[in-house]
Amino acid sequence: KILDHQYDGHWYFHGTNQEKLLKNEKRAISHGCHRNMNDNIAYLAGFLLSRFSDKLDVFDMPVSNGTRKVRLNAQIPTIKKYDTIEVFVSANPDESQIIFYPNVYGFSNESEFIQLTNIVHLKKDLVSAGFSEERLDMQKLCDLAEKAKKAKNSFTANVKDYLLF
Repeated sequence: KILDHQYDGHWYFHGTNQEKLLKNEKRAISHGCHRNMNDNIAYLAGFLLSRFSDKLDVFDMPVSNGTRKVRLNAQIPTIKKYDTIEVFVSANPDESQIIFYPNVYGFSNESEFIQLTNIVHLKKDLVSAGFSEERLDMQKLCDLAEKAKKAKNSFTANVKDYLLF
C-alpha cells in the first residue's frame, strides 16, 4: 500500500490478490482505496522511493499486517479524479459512445477533480473529444444527463443521437 491523505488522513494505493476484479464493470469493491494492478503499484512504490525516501527498495521496509510503510521525505500532492462519464470516440463518428456510470461512492461535485454526470461535464467531455459545440443538441443532452443521475446501473448512449444536423 502506498499512503497519502484523505478521510482518515490517508489515501491507500494498493494491489490486489484478485486482479481479474479490476476488469469488472462494477468495481466498487473497496472503500475508496486506489486499487490497481500489482505491477503498477510496485512501479509506483519504486518511483516514489527512488525520489522521496532514504529507502531504495520496497523490501527494506518493515511489514505490518501485510502492509509496508515508509515515510517519504516530502509531501506528494495527489489528485483523485472520479468520473461518472466516459466519451469513446470511434474512427467512424456514428459509432462514438458516451458511457455513464452510477456514483457508487456518493461523491458530490465539491472539487474540480470529482466529475459527476451533469450537463456541464457532459458538454465539456464531448467538445474535448472533438465534437463541435454548435452540433450538440443541448436539450437532448440535458435530458440524458438527468437520466444518468438517476440511473442505478451503467448505460451507453450513441453520440450521434445527440447531435444536430
